[in-house]
Amino acid sequence: MQSGFALLESGNVRFKNYQNILLKNCLDACIGGIVWWAFGFAFAFGLQGDNTFIGTTYFLGTNLENEDAPGYGFWFF
Repeated sequence: MQSGFALLESGNVRFKNYQNILLKNCLDACIGGIVWWAFGFAFAFGLQGDNTFIGTTYFLGTNLENEDAPGYGFWFF
């Protein structure tokens, strides 16, 4: 989806600006993956404990291979 949107956006700008659009979309995908690894999965699927709103475990991919953890396959999916 990111690559398709990058092509759509680069087709709608002048030739001199298409590289900026492609770089913006590549950085969006890369930074989004890093933020998901660092915080997103933990907030969405981490064990809650006393907190009923947001997860508090699995930050930075730690402890994903415990018996209670969903594992790296679930993280990647």
